[in-house]
Amino acid sequence: MTRQVLIDKIVYMLREEGTLDIDNYVTRIEQCQDVKKIIEKCLDGFEIIEGKVLV
Repeated sequence: MTRQVLIDKIVYMLREEGTLDIDNYVTRIEQCQDVKKIIEKCLDGFEIIEGKVLV
């Protein structure tokens, strides 16, 4: 998977979950926690070595 495909996948999931919409949150901390959870979900099963994502 290329870097751009992974970025696109993460952004798509963030949009689908509504985490990019600030109106869904009381604080930015809650929003950041949800963004972190989604990114971790996308990266599950990948290994990051020296800035490169490996399958």
